Amino acid sequence: MSKVIYINNENKIGLSTRRPTNGSEWALVQDFTEYFTSLYRKSRKRSSSLAVFYEPSLETGFPDLVFAEYKPKVFDRWVDGRLNLQLSDIKVLQHIYHSNGVTSKDIEKQIGMDTRTLLNTIERLLDAHVVKRDFGYWMAVDIDEIFGVEKLIAIEAKVKHNVTVFQQAQLNRWFASESYALFPVTKTTAKAVERSEEYGVGVYVFNTDKGFSELMPSPKQKLPSCYGSWLFNEWVGRSISRNLN
Repeated sequence: MSKVIYINNENKIGLSTRRPTNGSEWALVQDFTEYFTSLYRKSRKRSSSLAVFYEPSLETGFPDLVFAEYKPKVFDRWVDGRLNLQLSDIKVLQHIYHSNGVTSKDIEKQIGMDTRTLLNTIERLLDAHVVKRDFGYWMAVDIDEIFGVEKLIAIEAKVKHNVTVFQQAQLNRWFASESYALFPVTKTTAKAVERSEEYGVGVYVFNTDKGFSELMPSPKQKLPSCYGSWLFNEWVGRSISRNLN
């Protein structure tokens, strides 16, 4: 059976979350979590595990719920240097990975970072074993060795179906491999198909009689898509390495 962990140890892993507000929306999120994790335990292969995040703080806001499917074997190679990475370091790491080879001067120019700050960042990235230098170019270590998250599924929930839930779900595409709007079935549910295509997100609905179902699949994108994707990877790794679950 695949393992499911809940990550909310904010102070110990650099994760900040917003406390959920009790009410019908929070109840919907909790019920969906139970539904999704139950399906996961029954259907997923043993080589993967699932991490659950409630309202993590990101540049784009606080997604209601994020599921991170990850490969535990990647985090078996975790080194203590990963615990010291700062947000600015992770941003540089994503830039190096996306560039597929870049000089220090180019990083300074493209990111707007001074030489001393970049040197300190590179030192921490080297201590974390996530970058290497090849003929004067900085490159990320093989992504399969340092990035263990296979999927990031973001869920934005609303009790009432309106355009806001699609706008927020669209923002979650910044970091997620899949992003969904979630709401109870109503007379306006048919409009959801049109909005799903307009905003490029999937749709889950809840029916009192039938339970949860996927109305529209989410478009998928490769990870890591941005430094936000790396944040979830580091939160999972830090949580596992410190035996917080």
